[in-house]
Amino acid sequence: MLGRLVGGIRPTPAYNRLVEVLGVGGRSSALESLVEVFTYAEWSSWCRVRNYFGLWDRDGKTHYHKTKARNALETLTLSIKGYRINGRDIEEVLKTICLNLKTQKAGIIAQA
Repeated sequence: MLGRLVGGIRPTPAYNRLVEVLGVGGRSSALESLVEVFTYAEWSSWCRVRNYFGLWDRDGKTHYHKTKARNALETLTLSIKGYRINGRDIEEVLKTICLNLKTQKAGIIAQA
């Protein structure tokens, strides 16, 4: 499953590691949403990633953030956590992805 093309993108070692860490190996909708999340964001800083996916504290003036990237992240979180997700669940999944990508870039193998 890991060697096939998913969503038109050939899996890289970083993608394969994320599939293992998140535990979404057998679910096609989760793999497709992971590809979307993986390709949308610029993973250089945590603050930029959070803002890109709309994970900020709400106040009275802020509208709800709905983009394709946010929808893909919510779909991925639903497939991992199940129903009744909240903002903390979404942020936890995003942080897992971000930390694993940074540790792989540094050459350290991240623990699940």
